[in-house]
Parts: sequence; C-alpha cells; structure tokens
Amino acid sequence: PELLTAGDRVVRRLALQMAAPASITVEQLEVAADDPDGWVRAAAAVAGVNRKWERSDALLRALWESSVTEDRAAAVWAGAFVGDHETIATAMRDRDARVRLESIRSFAKMKGEVAGISDPLIACLRDDDIEVRREALRQAVRWTPPVDLHQAYAEALADGLGSGDRDVRRLAAEAMAAQSPDALALTLPLLVAQDQAAAAIIEALIRS
Repeated sequence: PELLTAGDRVVRRLALQMAAPASITVEQLEVAADDPDGWVRAAAAVAGVNRKWERSDALLRALWESSVTEDRAAAVWAGAFVGDHETIATAMRDRDARVRLESIRSFAKMKGEVAGISDPLIACLRDDDIEVRREALRQAVRWTPPVDLHQAYAEALADGLGSGDRDVRRLAAEAMAAQSPDALALTLPLLVAQDQAAAAIIEALIRS
C-alpha cells in the first residue's frame, strides 16, 4: 500500500499496474483517480475495470479528451488493456507523434487484432516522425494488410527502403521480405543509385 502513495509517479503507476486487482481497495482507486499524473490515473482506471469500479470509464474518457499529450497517450495505453479498439485506431492519426507512437504500441499489445487499423497503420509507415515510422515498421514485419490495401502497403515499404534512416531501411527490408516480396519490383529502379537505399534493396532481395 505504501507504494501507492510514493513520491515518484512512476512507482505509483507501477504499483497500480502490478498489484493483484483484489489487493487494491476502492478507496485507493479514488485517491489515484485524483493523481496529478495522467499515467497514474490511467493505471487506476485499468485496475478499476478489473474491480468493476464505476468510475473507470469516465476516467479514461476524460484522459482521451484532454488537451494534454501525455494524458491522451496514457488513455491509448490503457486502451490495450480494456479492449478499446476505437481509441487505438483513432489515436494512430493524432496530431501528436507521442500519441501515435503509443497507439502503435497498444496495437502490438493486442496482437494486431484492432478493428479499423489498416489505413492509419499504413500511413504511419510513412510518418514524418522517425520514431513513429520505426515502430510502425516493426509491426509491419508481423502484420499482413487486407488484400485491397496491399498495393498501398507495398508502396509504403518501398518508400522506407529509400529513407535516410538506417533503421527504417532495415525494418522496411524485413517487412518486405516477410510480407510483400512481390513489392521488391517497385524498388528495382533504385538499384542504379548504388547508395544506401540500393544496399537495403539487396538485403531485402536476399531475405526474400
């Protein structure tokens, strides 16, 4: 119980996350619901769902509707634990890269089983933020797009092979070899450049 009132917000959050649901009282959840840190409030809401606490839904809704980036990111994190597909899919188009990144991580926690995720995930494969793009490509290695979006997916991967970021090129090569080897045809014109992109294409060809 003393960890729930620790001065470190990360400790308070972890205490709520890791404790057995039955060990957290409603009184402790009420205190955590008023915590100044959004992540602690999100952890309280998740713990409350397991206890059928009536304030959980309202708490998560308030976090998601907040203008504070970290609050929205916390709501998306919680979405993976309460099965909130809509919030996770919507967050992948959020104006803040931090929220988009958390959405991709929540998508991964749910083993890729998120309704309405295909279009926003493919968009993240070309995201302007390099961390978001890397995380999306990490999931693309294990994710197969719907048939009608295969071309858009392949083009996004081919675009990644021409990136100036080494990790993006490597991850795009892995995803292409695993999920869309036919898309390599889109990259062949880049071989004449004899640069890092050409090297990534060769790697993808070998992997496939």
